[in-house]
Amino acid sequence: RKSSGTNKKTGKPWTKFTIKTADADYGTFSETFAQFAKDSIGSDVPVKIVYKVTDFGNDLEAIMLPEDDAPPPPTEE
Repeated sequence: RKSSGTNKKTGKPWTKFTIKTADADYGTFSETFAQFAKDSIGSDVPVKIVYKVTDFGNDLEAIMLPEDDAPPPPTEE
């Protein structure tokens, strides 16, 4: 979901995206995060969501494929 408006103090436009899961909603101003979520939903690819709870709800801090969070493989010496 996408909502837009104008900041009352600065007059600058903003767009906020809401990513819905089965368990919760997550908000972000990042179009990149929103597009990543949309693409993963369309392909049924599971993703890992990192967020923090604020006065405004669950703010998305990162969204990634689960393997992106894995430690790098050991290097041969």
